[in-house]
Amino acid sequence: MDSLPYVEVHWRDTKADSGWYSRDEVLSKRPAKCISRGWLLFRGATKLILASSYCEDDEPGEEDTNYETIDPGSVTRILKLEDGAAWEDLND
Repeated sequence: MDSLPYVEVHWRDTKADSGWYSRDEVLSKRPAKCISRGWLLFRGATKLILASSYCEDDEPGEEDTNYETIDPGSVTRILKLEDGAAWEDLND
């Protein structure tokens, strides 16, 4: 995992509720502002995948991970941790 960039991703997600609301209440709703941090496993046109934790295996580079898949269309900002102290902006 050491060779992968550690990033902070700012993204938007849907807030859903099955309750009853007036039209004005529904129109005032906004998407959730989310922040995820982890190792950037993949960044492509259709998905972005982060690993937020991993388990070391017997073979270097073969760590098991948990992951989060994010729709890149919902991403508003990606920052990369540099030298443990500063965040570098990775936006296109």
